[in-house]
Amino acid sequence: MMERVGKASPLEVVCVEEMLNIMFSKKSGPTSYAERNIENGYAFSLGRLLINEPILRHIKNCTEEEVHWKLGKNELSTTLDELDAFISILYARGIYTVQII
Repeated sequence: MMERVGKASPLEVVCVEEMLNIMFSKKSGPTSYAERNIENGYAFSLGRLLINEPILRHIKNCTEEEVHWKLGKNELSTTLDELDAFISILYARGIYTVQII
C-alpha cells in the first residue's frame, strides 16, 4: 500500500490525466449512432431512440392488462400510434415546462 502525504501518487496522476484527455477530446453533440438514426432532425425519430417499438408494445400491453383488470372490460384498446403520440406530448410538455422555469 502506498503512503499518502497529501499528494497524488504517480499512478493516480496518470489516471486522472488520461480521464481528462478522454473527456475533453470528445466533440460535443449527438453520438454517431444518434446522427445516423435521427431522420432530418425530426423529434419523432429522436423519440424512437429513447422508446423503440418493443418498449412501446410492452407499455401498451401492460397498460391494457391493468385496465382490463381494474375495469373488467376487454373492449378497451389503444393503438401504438395513439400511445406514441401521448408519450410525445408528455415529452414535449416536459421540455416546454423546463424552458419556462
